[in-house]
Amino acid sequence: DEEVLETWSENAAWQYFSGRIHFVMERPFDSSSLTHWRKRLGEDTLKLLLGMTVETAVDTKALSKKDLETVVVDTTAQRQNIKRPGTAGLMADAYGVLQAHAKRLGIPLRRNLLQKMKQNEADYADFINRKKTNEADILLKEARMLLGELIEDIEWSPLANLPDVAQDLEKARKIQTQTRKSKDKLYSFYEPHTAAIVKNGTCVFGSKASFVTTARNPFVIAVKVYTDNRYDGHTLDEALHAAAEITGVIPKVAACDLGYRGAEITLQTQIHCFNRKRPVADELLPLKRRRPSIEPIIGHLKSDHSLGLNRLSGKQGCTINALLAAIGFNLRKLQRHLVRFLRLIFAQLSTSFPSSSFVLYTRPIHSCA
Repeated sequence: DEEVLETWSENAAWQYFSGRIHFVMERPFDSSSLTHWRKRLGEDTLKLLLGMTVETAVDTKALSKKDLETVVVDTTAQRQNIKRPGTAGLMADAYGVLQAHAKRLGIPLRRNLLQKMKQNEADYADFINRKKTNEADILLKEARMLLGELIEDIEWSPLANLPDVAQDLEKARKIQTQTRKSKDKLYSFYEPHTAAIVKNGTCVFGSKASFVTTARNPFVIAVKVYTDNRYDGHTLDEALHAAAEITGVIPKVAACDLGYRGAEITLQTQIHCFNRKRPVADELLPLKRRRPSIEPIIGHLKSDHSLGLNRLSGKQGCTINALLAAIGFNLRKLQRHLVRFLRLIFAQLSTSFPSSSFVLYTRPIHSCA
């Protein structure tokens, strides 16, 4: 948000299309207003906007109604904007939040060792990098003991039943007791919905986003975000229902990779899971060739539309970020379709009028050295 407002105060074109008559250097409003604006929109409104982009594509002949019946489905990991989780770092974060609650509410503590916890966090990371596991385990045991002492001090107070304090106490207890083999682990104290997702051999801490695109002339027609690391096949039914809800057309055929094997759906949609090396029937060969078309789309969503790093907080922020990325991708495709349409009109005009009365100006293309 800060970068958008900074660019707006320096870009005359943005100000002109925003309705400004004169160029101004100051920012139009505070960056927190964009956060409130996104929350007011919500998930339902953004789904409506995504459906409007698909409807506009159909109305302008950029996408045919029949193309909505054959779709491609795939999932990707949306990385959350958090520091890489470490046990000592999580305990230091929990200690700092609980110590702030105690200071705000006047809860007496036996001792305040916040600086000691931060120093343990730095030393623990240093020992891990130097592969001194014994020394790191000693620091981790000490940090767990200090966090337990603070939890006991706050639990003795009657103010521990306050909603915000009780919620943070529950997260602190979970961080203190969880081990490497624990289930439903917390990877961030401030973003507890963050999950560990392994994609292509790389562990990403964030959420899983499922995208549905058309197989021919790809547009993103549905987005579904999950804050747990569930099997891809368990996301297929909800993704297809979202596509039918947004576009009003039930997909007849869906192409997926082998990660969707065994998926159970409630719609009358034919599911085909393709493997690159496994041969298929001749009638399914065009669909198999279109199945990888979703991969570059996900790449563009991450590199050009902020899907690669989610800076919005909460579960709602994960969904809003993915929906905004899909809307931006569709709008950019519609923009390119409009440019092609205008070029066709100018080409027809240049052939209809004599060269002396009509000159077609084009911007020269400069090659990069």
